[in-house]
Amino acid sequence: MRQRIAITIVLGLTAHAAYASEPTCDSVAGGDVLSVRCPEAPDSPGPTCPVTFPVPTDASVCACKTANSSTARCNNVPPSVCSQLITNALSAGLITPDAQAWMLTNGWCPILISGALTALCPNGCFDPDTQILSGVTSDGDASYTSAAQLAAHDALLTLSDEAELDAVDLVSRPISRVVHGPEESQLFAFALSNGATLRVTSHHPMVLDSGLIVEAADVVLGSAFVGIDGQPVKVTEITRVPATGDVFNFETHAESQLGQVMAAEGVLVGGLKLQNELAAEETLIALRR
Repeated sequence: MRQRIAITIVLGLTAHAAYASEPTCDSVAGGDVLSVRCPEAPDSPGPTCPVTFPVPTDASVCACKTANSSTARCNNVPPSVCSQLITNALSAGLITPDAQAWMLTNGWCPILISGALTALCPNGCFDPDTQILSGVTSDGDASYTSAAQLAAHDALLTLSDEAELDAVDLVSRPISRVVHGPEESQLFAFALSNGATLRVTSHHPMVLDSGLIVEAADVVLGSAFVGIDGQPVKVTEITRVPATGDVFNFETHAESQLGQVMAAEGVLVGGLKLQNELAAEETLIALRR
């Protein structure tokens, strides 16, 4: 599927390693032409962290220990198990209440070995070959990059903070975090009416055409996702397939939920931060129409 994207000012999509700033672009909306604009990314130095986790570990230590832009993910840890691990760590006096709140809000699981907190890990969701919308070509065509080839500070196109599903507005944002690792459970493979197949893990946040965001395991045959032009893309078949390698997920610098909605295989999907929020709330998230 090829999607035309109009850009009013030259869009520089290569994020520099230092990501000192991003180009600023205006946006145009209308019809089946998508708009793209580029907000500036923050430039903050990495915090200094203790080598090992202190007892108890507080929220500030959690934040600095997870500041690395590339992180190994938890392997096959569902949200319910992660929540129990956090509760166990609190009961054992290994973390403080504000660390518990931080982990639940941000979706990180504590790794406990021999009664000590040794690491924190997040979840990840995309099959490595999944095509992620990363920019546009010089002639305005959508440009995709496989999940396995994306790195921190590379650019992704996500919904703008003002976007609605009836008025899709995309902006370029740098990736702030990449998580990756093996997945033992089979992936959900969604055959789509646009001709693509989207493969994700069971807890990946999927954007339905109603505006609701649900986990992949809750999507039923006949559901419709949202295309990057705002039009419904139907799910024509659902199968389970093994992962072809490590699975990946991404977080951008955006603070809003909309800024964590990216595009994969031509449809809107949630990223890492939105997945964590969905798991923490244990409910549906809705986007505006």
